[in-house]
Amino acid sequence: MIVAPSLTVRGCGASWAVYDDTGARLSRWHTQRYKAEDTKARLERERIITKRPCLCCTTPFESEGAHNRLCNSCRRETEGLI
Repeated sequence: MIVAPSLTVRGCGASWAVYDDTGARLSRWHTQRYKAEDTKARLERERIITKRPCLCCTTPFESEGAHNRLCNSCRRETEGLI
């Protein structure tokens, strides 16, 4: 199992950015810390998105994890059936 490097927000005043554990800056500079934290959360979500086959139609789609196994088309078709 490959573990992705952890992400941190570093900076001070009006200069905040997201870094990985190797020290590489992964985001642009933000003037407010909360904006850098939002970017960090988005980057962490993007790191776990993988291509998986839909359990219904077998079409590959971008899944956010084991809880997300139906593509959007099949999810819309089954909405309200459960």
